Amino acid sequence: MHRPSPKPPPMPRSGERVRTEAGEELRIGERLGGGLQGSVFAIEGDPDRCVKVFGALPAAGVLALRHRIKLLAQRGPAGALVLPQVALDFPHVGYVMERVHGHQPIGVLCDAPAVARGEQSLRSWYVQTGGLRKRLLLGERIARSFQLLHTRGLHYGDISFGNLLVSTSGAPSMRLIDCDNLSLDGACSLGVQGTPWFIAPEILD
Repeated sequence: MHRPSPKPPPMPRSGERVRTEAGEELRIGERLGGGLQGSVFAIEGDPDRCVKVFGALPAAGVLALRHRIKLLAQRGPAGALVLPQVALDFPHVGYVMERVHGHQPIGVLCDAPAVARGEQSLRSWYVQTGGLRKRLLLGERIARSFQLLHTRGLHYGDISFGNLLVSTSGAPSMRLIDCDNLSLDGACSLGVQGTPWFIAPEILD
């Protein structure tokens, strides 16, 4: 029986191997991104999947997180959600998930770059990034996605500009990543409270 180590191992480096609970060995590729909780890495030779590895966690937090990852992996496809596919084996804490292509953080549609701050260039940037029609269609798809979550007893605990990905071309679509922040029917406590500008104000009181 595997037991969590008192100290988590350092983040894997490019070329190192990690193992899933299913016994599959994966070679770590480049770091794709990350935040306070952990980092996301490419998998060498596998362009359609990536790995999220968590940093330092208390022992109780490790067990709760691993339990949540396993429950989410058992749920199968869930619309726009990018759910864990399989948990990593000890000593690492994390999971394998789909690598989303052709999408970018929704924040790029919400904040014009400095070069587009003038009136004319701002208008051009707005039109070139899809204009009002694309933004309204994305809003509708986001609302429907969260409605589906709630009807399935799921609660997403960390909405942010970085966790909502939207299509860069073609028909407007969205994907929701970092789904280890999901709670299942309120049964799993979340490790985060939320992101400023998205979190409910009463939670911060």
